[in-house]
Amino acid sequence: TEMMDSSGLNAQFENSMVLQDVHSCAATALRSFALRESLPVPGLLNNAQLLFARLLPRRVLAWIAGGVYRAALQKKG
Repeated sequence: TEMMDSSGLNAQFENSMVLQDVHSCAATALRSFALRESLPVPGLLNNAQLLFARLLPRRVLAWIAGGVYRAALQKKG
């Protein structure tokens, strides 16, 4: 997306196993829509991240997220 491009996150996650490919993402979204799921979270890693996001203090989450963005900005130049 434009946000990913302008923030430099695309470069950080390019060719990464972390991101879901477009076709499986769309398939998951359509399946979830058909099943009337309100918040689908595909993948074991994503579900683990969601669990930790609920358990960890928000300051720790902000520090982790900030590290990801700082690394992306440093790569961007």
